[in-house]
Amino acid sequence: RYCSPNAETPVDKNEAEYWLSGSVDQYIGGVEHAILHLLYARFITRAMSDLGYVDIKEPFKALLTQGMVLHNSYQTDQGKYLYPSEVEWKGENPTFNDKPVKVNRMEKMSKSKNNVIEPSELINKYGADTARLFMMFQAPPERDLEWSDAAVDGAWRFIGRLWNLVHGDHEKLNNNASERASTESLSRKEDKDLKRIIHKTIKKVTRDVENFQYNTMIAAVMELTNALSSYKVVDEVSASLYKEGVDVSVHLLGPIIPHVSQQLWHDLGYNEELHTAAWPVYDEEAAKDDEITLVVQINGKLKERLVVDADISNDEAERLALNAVQSHLTDKSIRKCIVVPKRLVNIVVSG
Repeated sequence: RYCSPNAETPVDKNEAEYWLSGSVDQYIGGVEHAILHLLYARFITRAMSDLGYVDIKEPFKALLTQGMVLHNSYQTDQGKYLYPSEVEWKGENPTFNDKPVKVNRMEKMSKSKNNVIEPSELINKYGADTARLFMMFQAPPERDLEWSDAAVDGAWRFIGRLWNLVHGDHEKLNNNASERASTESLSRKEDKDLKRIIHKTIKKVTRDVENFQYNTMIAAVMELTNALSSYKVVDEVSASLYKEGVDVSVHLLGPIIPHVSQQLWHDLGYNEELHTAAWPVYDEEAAKDDEITLVVQINGKLKERLVVDADISNDEAERLALNAVQSHLTDKSIRKCIVVPKRLVNIVVSG
């Protein structure tokens, strides 16, 4: 009905088809709503389909069930539930009116137990983007999220570090370096490493966003910002590469912290709105690792880790693995070597 509010019939089939293009692409709902909301929607859709109002049988193509937000509840000795803001902490001891408070286990936030965090308090202290970043980073969306004031503060500090990448070091961030450094122009190992991290991050974040893996996408950008913080700019090429990394970091975090990212996007010299800018595209060649870590096992037990060329062949991997664990093979009969390409070599022995 939302698709055709002014129709004289219950549903205008043409309008429903225009707006929905068949079924809704993605249904996202809390775990407690998934039963009734989803059940009602499916039942009503099937009933309307049988009556000829719509042509679809299923209203949703995909389902994501969100976890709950958990928090400790607090009680006085009379059993009264307190809001977290009412509890006064004296060191590690919670009190209310100078009397001890009972701290209950983590459970879902509910008004009946007053274990809710008032959004306005969090936003007034940290800003909305900190709250968004914390919730997206603390747990995968399908898992329960345990509230942590320390983790909220950590999210706020990370936003500060991101801000400092743009504003804190004007010598490193050359705003006139609009041309991105090509792989061919990079001479230092540090330059090539940063270029690889930038494009690996774009690749990972792009895939994670599509799969609702927000916590891992944020972790990937955090790794990139750490690399940028320790990177040394020595010439115009490295200045351009540094700016590319900062641009990408801000851009990739746009869906998570849109307000801060939008401001930083303008501060980086872009006039367009961030949400209208084309999503970064990774270079597959630039994202490739030069080296990988090869795990060496004997009968499934870890013995060595070898840093080898990323394009190592299976035969070369087997040869290096055997050389590395030669001292463990004394009086042993090698039955076979199992090579998982670019990951591990398991040497099966007897005796």
